[in-house]
Amino acid sequence: MGYPGPMGHQNLYEVLSGALDDGTERGIRPGSHVLVEEGQVPLEAGAVYLVEVQGGLHLREARWEGAWRFVPWNEGYPAFPLEAVRVVARVRGVVQYDPL
Repeated sequence: MGYPGPMGHQNLYEVLSGALDDGTERGIRPGSHVLVEEGQVPLEAGAVYLVEVQGGLHLREARWEGAWRFVPWNEGYPAFPLEAVRVVARVRGVVQYDPL
């Protein structure tokens, strides 16, 4: 279920993979939640997006490297070229999971 917001349709997703967990404070760890703006969102280098690849949802940072690529912060996960993805949403906020 999403919510209308000032930036468009917003939704909250739980993070299940460590693709953006690079071990630093900026890392988005499994168990965290991301607030996303869904719909037609322009690409911006350095922004994080929720992309669909072969039916699965993935968080990746958009980078311009002569062509758009969506790259993980954790090298153990694959990057995707723009042609291989459907951009679902842009991440607008993160609620980090912090185990007690």
